[in-house]
Amino acid sequence: MSISGVNRSYYSADSGRAGGASNEDSKLFNQILNNAKESLSEDISQIVIKLEPSSLGNLSIKVSVEGGITVARFGTENKVVKDVLNDHLEELKNMLNEKGFLVKKVVVGLESDDDESNVEIVNQISENIKNSLSKKTPEMVIKMKPESLGELSIKVYEKDGVEYAEFLADSHIVKNAVYSDFDNIKKALKTKGFDIQRYVVSVKSEDDGSEGNGNANVEEDKDPNKMDKDLFMKLLVAQMSNQDPLNPMEDREFIAQMAQFSSLEQMQEVNKNVQLNNIILDKINEALNGQSKNVNEGLYHINNGLDKLTKDIKGLNDNQNESLNKDKEVINQLININKAIKGYGDNS
Repeated sequence: MSISGVNRSYYSADSGRAGGASNEDSKLFNQILNNAKESLSEDISQIVIKLEPSSLGNLSIKVSVEGGITVARFGTENKVVKDVLNDHLEELKNMLNEKGFLVKKVVVGLESDDDESNVEIVNQISENIKNSLSKKTPEMVIKMKPESLGELSIKVYEKDGVEYAEFLADSHIVKNAVYSDFDNIKKALKTKGFDIQRYVVSVKSEDDGSEGNGNANVEEDKDPNKMDKDLFMKLLVAQMSNQDPLNPMEDREFIAQMAQFSSLEQMQEVNKNVQLNNIILDKINEALNGQSKNVNEGLYHINNGLDKLTKDIKGLNDNQNESLNKDKEVINQLININKAIKGYGDNS
């Protein structure tokens, strides 16, 4: 199932809370589960549920792809709701799988805590950018605090007059913080002379839910001056993930972007084929020229051989003629001698 679309309406649900705490928790969870089942679909992967009673606040649910796996994030304003969700993580996962989302990870958090944490992380990033990043050194690595957040690599580059920023984090927490408040990070980059128009955030490693899995899915280094299909898709996903839920991109907008990039990719492929054909033709011409040279050299040697043979035959003929002439002279001399002897005998 594709993960796209945002449901912009709020949903209400009857609670009917009564009895003990366990019964209330069960009804609260059923309220959440029923609304999620009714609202989530192939076209809607992000919803906000308005819980009843209103003191429970709102619950946001977002299913998205992070680091190559499908993650479901539940954000609540109330600790009671958070505790109830954490008690039913497996049931939530099963419900989402039934809806067609192959969820590998379910994350539940208090939005107030997340907001406070995100502000601290973004402040760290912004301060480090102001202190270390510059036009001469457009790349840097930040050791985040606390250490559990790992490192954040930042790389700024320009392509076709557009400035890009790439963020590679060790932690999803840092990744989400960058997404949540990129405007402040952009302002920090602006103070260093960077006017960022496109950005992408990714994570070095991803927990796929397998026990004892220590393999890191590190993204391959790419030429910053090459806008390939993978980078284009990252930028498009980032653009869609950070769109305003109340004013999302129209389908035709990103379809047009995809079509534009597809056309460019096809033109590049045609250009590659033309270059390859030219190389093949050059090789063929070289081979033909080499063969032609060899043929010409062979004909030259053959002609020389024929000339020599003709001269040898002519010389042989001349020698034969000379020998015949000499033989004729000897014969004539013998005939004359014979005639002389015969005439001498007759006179006697």
